[in-house]
Amino acid sequence: MLRRGRSLDQLSGYLTAVALAWGLMQWPLGAGSLVGTMLAIVMILAGLLQKCWAIRVAFAAELFSRLASGAGDLSGRTAEQDQALITLGLIAPVRARRPWPERSRHAMGLLRVQASLLAFQAALAVSSLISMPWVYSSILR
Repeated sequence: MLRRGRSLDQLSGYLTAVALAWGLMQWPLGAGSLVGTMLAIVMILAGLLQKCWAIRVAFAAELFSRLASGAGDLSGRTAEQDQALITLGLIAPVRARRPWPERSRHAMGLLRVQASLLAFQAALAVSSLISMPWVYSSILR
């Protein structure tokens, strides 16, 4: 399930690229508005934040995958992995030796945050479309 984070990240990347293009091009095209610019900026920031979560989700997916593919004692491999993460400063020692259900819940929580950021970014994209001057100017006529 954590590998689905890659698809979410790709979609967010497309939305971020569109927001960047729209943010840079709306004023030279004569279609600029303060609302559109602010929405583009917030959408880009949401995309960058989503990218941070995508990296965390991808890292968790790789850790789970490596543990699942190995042979032998799972608790021993888990302890080795925890020690490596502690040595690298990626987890606090108190987080080591957590039970697997807790680790799974935490990893799925990371994926939920990533998906929520993508949903927020998509809502901003729709809002940006609605705020385009030619959309509401033709409605008001």
